[in-house]
Amino acid sequence: MKENFRPYYVLLLAAVTCILISIFPARSTADFHFRDSYVIISYSQLFVFFFILFLVLWGIYKLFDKKLYARNLVWIHCLLTILISAIIIYLSLHSELAPKRFMENHLWSQWKPVLNGDKIKIAAAGWLLIQIIMVVNIYRGFSIKNRTI
Repeated sequence: MKENFRPYYVLLLAAVTCILISIFPARSTADFHFRDSYVIISYSQLFVFFFILFLVLWGIYKLFDKKLYARNLVWIHCLLTILISAIIIYLSLHSELAPKRFMENHLWSQWKPVLNGDKIKIAAAGWLLIQIIMVVNIYRGFSIKNRTI
């Protein structure tokens, strides 16, 4: 029996979920502090961003489907990508990164937004590192399947 379900279709399901969530209006925004400036992003734009990322990753897997090295690596990559993306979305939804004019070092509550921003940066770095799994899977698939014996 031929297997019709590919592991990367989970990315397509996540993409459709993100675009459906972004349709609902959101009046709140996520504020990210980077050095001397703040980036203000609407939550619907955040979900559209992850929709595009999931769709691009799904397209790459669809394009290189016959050259993939191992299906287990595809499952690991897809699930970890969705998990870390959900963590990034959760941290941006539940962090209070409100701009502060003066930082008071003696109050712990003033440091909480800084720590939440660092968690988002660490999760984003983890997300980028997970993408190495996809590159290795495709590269290894090309090197093995193009070899003549």
